[in-house]
Amino acid sequence: YKEMLSLRAGFAYEEGVFEDYDNGRTKAFRGPSAGLTVELPLSSDTRFGFDYSYRVADPLPSVHTFGARIIL
Repeated sequence: YKEMLSLRAGFAYEEGVFEDYDNGRTKAFRGPSAGLTVELPLSSDTRFGFDYSYRVADPLPSVHTFGARIIL
């Protein structure tokens, strides 16, 4: 299963990133992020991959990203 599943995590930080947006912060993305990839074999040389990631954003809503791919 180690070849089929990948987990990732991160943390966006820069000076002033936790200040209020109205007080001069210029970045929307801040704090933790995480992701997951599942890659399943469809045949001996074809694989299907699904990706999901999550990023905290402020003042915008947090971002969920989905992706799919077929590797021939």
